[in-house]
Amino acid sequence: MGGKRDTVRIRYSLTLLLIFTLLVPTLTGCGSRTAEDENRYPFTLSIMTSSEIPTQNNKIYAMLEEELKVTCTFERNDRDNEELYDVLIATGDYPDIMFSNEEIISSGGAVPLEDLLPNYPRLYAHYEPYMERMKADDGHIYVLPDYGIYYGDHTYMTRNNGTGFFIQKRVLEEFGYPKLTTLDEYFDLIERYVEKYPQTNGKKTIGYTILNDGEFNYGLVNPPQFLAGYPNNGNCIVDEETCTAYDYMTMDIAERFYRKLCEANAEGLIDPEACLFNYSQYIEKLSEGNVLGFSDQYWNVGLVNESLESRGMYEYTYLSIPLVYEEGIEEHYMEKPVVNYGRGFMITTSCKDPARVLQLFDDMLDERWQKIFGWGIEGEDYLVDENGMFYRTEDMRAEQAQISWKYENKANALTSYAPKIEGSFSDGNATSAFYQPGEFYDSLSEYDKKLLDSYGYQTFADFFNEPEENPIYYPTWQITFPSGSAADSSKKRADACRSEYLPKLIQCRLERFDSLWEEFQEAYAKTGYEVYIQHINEVIQYRLKSEG
Repeated sequence: MGGKRDTVRIRYSLTLLLIFTLLVPTLTGCGSRTAEDENRYPFTLSIMTSSEIPTQNNKIYAMLEEELKVTCTFERNDRDNEELYDVLIATGDYPDIMFSNEEIISSGGAVPLEDLLPNYPRLYAHYEPYMERMKADDGHIYVLPDYGIYYGDHTYMTRNNGTGFFIQKRVLEEFGYPKLTTLDEYFDLIERYVEKYPQTNGKKTIGYTILNDGEFNYGLVNPPQFLAGYPNNGNCIVDEETCTAYDYMTMDIAERFYRKLCEANAEGLIDPEACLFNYSQYIEKLSEGNVLGFSDQYWNVGLVNESLESRGMYEYTYLSIPLVYEEGIEEHYMEKPVVNYGRGFMITTSCKDPARVLQLFDDMLDERWQKIFGWGIEGEDYLVDENGMFYRTEDMRAEQAQISWKYENKANALTSYAPKIEGSFSDGNATSAFYQPGEFYDSLSEYDKKLLDSYGYQTFADFFNEPEENPIYYPTWQITFPSGSAADSSKKRADACRSEYLPKLIQCRLERFDSLWEEFQEAYAKTGYEVYIQHINEVIQYRLKSEG
């Protein structure tokens, strides 16, 4: 979910990075109509994105310019750059579209879309079943969800795109591909490997590292719920019988995890720089190949494997696995598809013609364009067999594995956050090669095929239990907190308290852990976390009553 460069560095910038050579006359910024078709006149669209910025010769953007009459310009920025948001809000000078941000919405910087959507048939049909949940607390729709709306068959899953404990594949290979189930087994294996190989390519081998950077601190705060057998509900667990949410930071399941990390730190297995770096530094560190393990969301770190694979470092890539505290706990890591409410593009008040943007998104939902975005160009990026199924040759797969190829041949800076089809097309083909039956396994390196064969699996998703049906209230991590509300304030205080104390608990002397945990609990109680938990419970009850 971030930019991809050969150096795997994510650079922050407030300047426009790219303007394509114009193929058709254009007007700046969502301007007035100049073409015969009033819904598809040429225009320039300014985009703020956290995805990779394409090269000037990118073929997909050239097609968009020629056929849909849109010229895209890009401003690169990470989603958690609060300083930038403060500047944007103060000036009111936004790009035409940008990824969603609650502060900008609350300040009046986003355009309400609910009255416009019915004018665009594909777009409206895409979102109509979900529009009630798409509404913000004020009743308006500002954000078009980017993921989670599936068509056709979506049962073929090749990996868990959510949370897992990651381990370098070379560690598993070294010890004969053991099946790890518990947190203790995981750290025991890492400890054995560090003892055997204290150096990795001239650098100190690091057993385990942790990201603590704003809202992307999933590996720091989320593991306790999964280790205890609960599904992903963000910063809380929900009792299935009473449908009541609880903050697990006050429970034994949290204390157990951080005590384990403190013990691992005492044994020299925790990265001394853990919790100190930002997201880009974290990605760079993992891409160097000397870190053995961590916990995170796959979508948050997927570009690490892409970088390592592009350099032929397959043994240093990471496998996501489900761990629990002890045998007998049933893991619930994978989930049925959920609409990514609150995340996606919003159209800002700086855009002179939001209708033109919605027309673009409507056009992009056509199956032809979705196939181009997911697969590329037929005959060039993929082929079609006698049964109408898409596939790639070995040369195509090798070429497309290169990060540089993606800059020239993918439109991720636009499509990552834009409305999209997932699952399968009307002809039965998956919406991307990664999820195409057969194509996934065939596209793997021989190293990865050997790993899967050793476990008797065909995909990386096979390491996880099949996901269960989602409860009506699920997931609670989608619940928003009105900016400036008591619930919002208490959550921010709780977030800050966790961010301050959890690294201390991990890195303190083991004999100091108990007293520091008590200190953390006292400080956490003062945050008033019960207020935001109460808000979550109110939303849960609303969903049960309105959708049950």
